[in-house]
Amino acid sequence: MSKTATGLIEWCKKAVENDVQYIYGTKMQVLTYAQILSLQNTYGKSYVWDSDLSKAGKLCCDCSGLISSYTGVTRGSSNYNSTATDSATLAEVKAHWSKYVGWAFWMSGHIGVVSDTEGYYFAMDGSARNMVHYPLNKQSWTKAIKIADIDYTTTVTTETEEDNEMIDTTKIKINGTDYTVNRILKDGKNYVCLSDLSGKGFDVGYDSSTKTPRLDNTVNDAVISIDGAESTIKSVNIGGYTYSKIRELAEKLGNLEIDYKDKTVIITTKE
Repeated sequence: MSKTATGLIEWCKKAVENDVQYIYGTKMQVLTYAQILSLQNTYGKSYVWDSDLSKAGKLCCDCSGLISSYTGVTRGSSNYNSTATDSATLAEVKAHWSKYVGWAFWMSGHIGVVSDTEGYYFAMDGSARNMVHYPLNKQSWTKAIKIADIDYTTTVTTETEEDNEMIDTTKIKINGTDYTVNRILKDGKNYVCLSDLSGKGFDVGYDSSTKTPRLDNTVNDAVISIDGAESTIKSVNIGGYTYSKIRELAEKLGNLEIDYKDKTVIITTKE
């Protein structure tokens, strides 16, 4: 059975899920402490760190091993480069990302995989990072190469970065009251779910005629009764409660004086 770009992407995703650890000279295998120590004695501490000794009993791999453990063809990063059937500049990859999904990102001494999420790469990214799925700017790749051992006749569906955004929650303050809403944080900006604002000072709906959401937080005239006489006062409905302008309320009642000092509303009854 041929090894495909789709299969390689899935292999990389499983490596992320399994939190595969980086150790130089390994090809997706579980090592003992003695085996790691032997690798350190063979390659030296600049390649196999002292901190790698704590990875005993865990699934380990190096950068080229991420690919070769899938294809079954053992190659180092330099051999992947020399046997590549094609290459592309980073600018070409960025301009036509879907064309290069499943290719390898390459730099001297290191190799990764072009992700199906636009702008990202998969890699066993060294002893400090281990297996990662990172934005392209996290590494100094010099080009992309077409791996000789991969069948690229089938296409891979590409996700955009937007498709991969994570939904979490955040607190917002509306007219002094804290609420929790769902949000997406993208490019340093908050995007909130409009329906979460319903009942929090906003009337949220959907206009079927224009096929657009409707968001309303207008000030309305609320009818109140003062000493048996009806009157209106400017009000806003928040969370099912009516909030009225306190100065206007004081004027309607006629026996209150309102002041504001040191972030405190001061209400005094007139004699």
